Amino acid sequence: MNIYTHYSDSHKELYEDYFKASLRRLYDKDKVTIRAAHHRQTTSKGMFMETGWHESMRYKLQVILAAIEENKDGYFIFSDVDIVFYKKFIEDLLEKVADYDIALQEDCGSLCAGFFIAKGNQKNKKLFETIYNNFSDLVNKWGQSGSADQVALNYYSHMINYTLLDTKEYYTIGNFFDNDDGTHIWDGVSNIIPPKEMKVYHANYVLGVSDKVKLINLINKNYEKL
Repeated sequence: MNIYTHYSDSHKELYEDYFKASLRRLYDKDKVTIRAAHHRQTTSKGMFMETGWHESMRYKLQVILAAIEENKDGYFIFSDVDIVFYKKFIEDLLEKVADYDIALQEDCGSLCAGFFIAKGNQKNKKLFETIYNNFSDLVNKWGQSGSADQVALNYYSHMINYTLLDTKEYYTIGNFFDNDDGTHIWDGVSNIIPPKEMKVYHANYVLGVSDKVKLINLINKNYEKL
């Protein structure tokens, strides 16, 4: 299985110390090949939605389109780099996607662009080409402040046959955590106890790399106690 990701210098620690390290504890190179694209820094700190964020999303979509071409009629996994792996998950993903074009992590009832398994088929190629060619226009049209690639993915989701992954097995705090200001974004202090079913943790709904690392370490500590 090929697993694709991308990162810039601001996210190098996440890639090397958490993403890659946790994956290699579960699977060796014969089982899983990591296809990691290191690209130039387009933002100042790698902060969500700061200047240059949308440009980094172009790199991400280029990686996904290359993955589709390199895995024609087969399967591949795409993962953001702020993801940590806890239990073997590949066979489970293959079962989940068997009757679909793509199986994705759930993000508050919507499709998450940060972790999915997909077939290298024409439907997915057309979907991500459409997203690549139009996501900037959606930003200009709606003036939205969210991650434009994910907004576009949900907007064009009718183009493919998809399913969502179990929220406890493929965990992110956004599906379970509400802070005092009414958002799902971690407040930097609340104790987060992950579900014991967790196979994969995605550190979104956390602002900034330092807080992502802080919460990953907290979740690691609490997971060991389950």
